Formats: sequence, C-alpha cells, structure tokens
Amino acid sequence: MALEYAPHGILVNEVAPGIVDAGLSGRIFDEYPERKKIAIAKVPTGELIQADEVALHIAHLCDPRNRSMTGSTLLCDGGVSLVTAVTRRADGKAADA
Repeated sequence: MALEYAPHGILVNEVAPGIVDAGLSGRIFDEYPERKKIAIAKVPTGELIQADEVALHIAHLCDPRNRSMTGSTLLCDGGVSLVTAVTRRADGKAADA
C-alpha cells in the first residue's frame, strides 16, 4: 500500500504498541494483578505502554511535518519485540528447563 499510494502523497504506516495497559488488557490486569506483574516482567523497559503514549506515536505519524515516513512499522513495545520467544542459557537449553 505504501508504494501504491506514495505518488499521491499518502503515507501508509502502522503502530505496533505491544502490551497496552488499557482496554481489555487493562480490565484483565485489574482483575488479575498477578498477570500484570508477569506482563511487566516480560518487557525489557519494565513498563507497559499506556493508551495516551500510543496516541502520541499515532499523532507523530499524522503530523503534517511527517512527509517521508512510509511503509514502516513503528514499534513502541518497550523492547518486547527484541526478546526471543524462549530465553536460552549459556549451555543452549531453555531457561525454564
């Protein structure tokens, strides 16, 4: 889409916020606080993103001064996307083995 619409001055991007402490996740975290602790432990920055922070990233993409960012995924997930699915020990075995 980004390539198709770029000649028309339309930028196409996406925001990937990771675990947001709002909406359904927020309700689950309120009901099961231990799940929130588990989620936070999986985020390298140690913080879940808030809805207003996601909105700031979206506002940046919509800003008229943003004239060149297209075809991109804006990761704002606290580093979750950088973590492998299973952390490995030095001997190559899964950390939970």
